[in-house]
Amino acid sequence: MRKRSGRQPKYAAVPNETIDNAVALDFMALALLTVLLRHRDGWDITLDAIGKKYGYGRDAMAKAMGLLMVGRYVVKVRMMSIEGNLWSTEVYVFDTPATDAEV
Repeated sequence: MRKRSGRQPKYAAVPNETIDNAVALDFMALALLTVLLRHRDGWDITLDAIGKKYGYGRDAMAKAMGLLMVGRYVVKVRMMSIEGNLWSTEVYVFDTPATDAEV
């Protein structure tokens, strides 16, 4: 994914390879991937907020995210802080399925 310095991208670029080979994804998952790819690194949002914006419920959004995770377009990493027992989750979005080396 390419980053532009300080500016919001004008469009989301989804590789043709992703569209052509995304047979394991449904249209909702492909749409969610497009929304996720559209934003810069560090974007802070919830599935709930995306669902509300586009008029989809929690179950539809969870199913789409699940398909993206199984397809390795989205990888979640849970980390525990050294100080205290605080957990955080980092979400990585790939425009093509993540390889073992990237995960």
